[in-house]
Amino acid sequence: MNDKFKAEACQLYIQQEIDSRLADGKTPGKLAEEIVKEVETLFEATVKHATIKKRAQRRKAKSPSKNRDKSGHNRDKSGQIVIRDAVLIGTLRDISKTTGMDINTIIALGVESYKNTYL
Repeated sequence: MNDKFKAEACQLYIQQEIDSRLADGKTPGKLAEEIVKEVETLFEATVKHATIKKRAQRRKAKSPSKNRDKSGHNRDKSGQIVIRDAVLIGTLRDISKTTGMDINTIIALGVESYKNTYL
């Protein structure tokens, strides 16, 4: 097998295994141990445990939250919608000050407006 294709296949395998095992609830450290052994066996290549663990930690941080409501919003333990975009948060606060409505109401109105306009 060409070294370039072998490296690409190995990278793809690692990424798919990270995603799959994170979905199964494995920790980044545990899945890194397993994947390092498999890569050595399948691809006859050496990969650092720390590299796989860091990739898994980054993927886990980016993965969607399990705290989504029916409309797809992330919610914290108190039920408030979690917004991670600083620009969006600032805009929502400005609208809230201007209208006197709370942010959750503004979001709900926006979702309904979108549904009525585009769906």
